[in-house]
Amino acid sequence: MIESLEYTLTTLNSDSREKWVRKIKAHSQKRNTTSYDSAGGVSPSDLAQIIRNLTSFKEQVEICLRETHPELLRND
Repeated sequence: MIESLEYTLTTLNSDSREKWVRKIKAHSQKRNTTSYDSAGGVSPSDLAQIIRNLTSFKEQVEICLRETHPELLRND
């Protein structure tokens, strides 16, 4: 699914899409390592960065949806 973002986030240029995919893959790998290999593999500062990155990413996805598929957004 992560790799598909390179093709689905059409509001971003290709460099930005590739950057997001790399960031999310890195976060996913850290989570997998912590879940399966060793507990405590994500530091508080790593977690804060992940939250900042994913909050920003969520905003980008919402922009993309508003521009391309507004019917998919909830009106709450």
